[in-house]
Amino acid sequence: MVNKFRIMLVIMLIIMLTILVWGIMAVSWAQSEKTVIDGIIVDDMDFGGLTYQEAREKLEAKTSQLLQKEVLLFYENKSFVYSFKELGVTIPIKEILQEIIVYGHRGSLFRRIQEWWVLHAGSKKINLSFEWDEKNIRKQVEQIAQAVDSPPKNAMREINGDTVEVVPHLLGQKVDVEQMVRDIIRLIPLQGRGYAPVTVIPQIPEVTTSVLRKQGVSTLMAKFITQFNPYNKPRVENIRVASAQLDGTEIPPGEVFSFNDIVGPRTEERGYEEAIIIVGNDFVPGIGGGICQVSSTLYNGVLRANLPVKERRRHSLLINYVPLGLDATVAYDYIDFKFLNNTDGYIILKAEVAEDSLTIRLFGRPVDVEVKLKSIVERKIPYQTIVKEDPGILQGKTFTEQKGTNGYHVRVEKSVIKDGAALSTEVISEDRYPAKNEIIRVGTKEEDTK
Repeated sequence: MVNKFRIMLVIMLIIMLTILVWGIMAVSWAQSEKTVIDGIIVDDMDFGGLTYQEAREKLEAKTSQLLQKEVLLFYENKSFVYSFKELGVTIPIKEILQEIIVYGHRGSLFRRIQEWWVLHAGSKKINLSFEWDEKNIRKQVEQIAQAVDSPPKNAMREINGDTVEVVPHLLGQKVDVEQMVRDIIRLIPLQGRGYAPVTVIPQIPEVTTSVLRKQGVSTLMAKFITQFNPYNKPRVENIRVASAQLDGTEIPPGEVFSFNDIVGPRTEERGYEEAIIIVGNDFVPGIGGGICQVSSTLYNGVLRANLPVKERRRHSLLINYVPLGLDATVAYDYIDFKFLNNTDGYIILKAEVAEDSLTIRLFGRPVDVEVKLKSIVERKIPYQTIVKEDPGILQGKTFTEQKGTNGYHVRVEKSVIKDGAALSTEVISEDRYPAKNEIIRVGTKEEDTK
């Protein structure tokens, strides 16, 4: 009895399944003209009963609407709005349409039955998907960067006359392009107007305010001024060229300054002209005449700033633009002027050439002492007058070929004073400048009376 019942149950199930399959096939056959099966939902839109062409048009209209959606990016008082289309966002219509069309019509009988059963139980929902061109998004972000990026500005020293001031640095900013690309991609699936701040990365300058302040260049340590003949154009030009090389030189703590290293060779190619120079005990024309006035002016400033001089040599003849014994001659490659920055901060040199004067200033940490220099003539060396007979000059006529100058033996004392009391007094140099003989030519030529 039990076996008979089981056989009957199996037969009934087979009959019911057969009826269901034929029912599904009948419905499928009835809807063959409609193409899209009832119950297909795409992004909350019912596509059931549409022909292929109608489904395409409806999908394209929806896609066009979605691609007008916008992404808003903002930074401070700036805003940047881009549509999905401008960002290169697309919707794969072909693939979505294919999924709509084949659902319930392709594959094995078992698969069709499964898909039809889903529709029988409710509906099949297909979500629109988005694709994007990351390169195009990056391109749009880079355009934003052009409007938002700003370079950092180094802290600077402004030196006006005898004063120095630190101008604070300014931070820059740079759009974080990669982060912005990620933020935009995150907003795309929202399908609504998305908002995102423009992410920037602060840009720190190479020279910050604190760096300059730590260097300690805060005040005028010393200055010295010398005069020159403004009508001696070649000599003035040489002073100008050498001063330009010197101007702005920074000397770190513990470093020895070398005049020759900073000013460099004196050549025509570097702008130097021919002017009078001292060679041995004679004044002769030479390239770079006048540069020793720059080194001598600096020497006097260095002494007044109480900096130790490491190398200095006098001229072989007297010069008239600094006091006796306070000159410093230089010649590239073999005579240099050097001094040491023995402070714990930087020293900056400023050289200014006016119409008839040269001013050199040294800036650094405050000098808490006063330096006094005393040039003492130990002995005067009178010049001699040499008379030479000259048959080319008429009798009774004379001609001064060379004007004589006295020589001197000079001692220079340096006193360091603080709060009115002398801390030290020392002899910093003893120089002997030779006299220069006066040469007079006397005529011996007889006058022709014929």
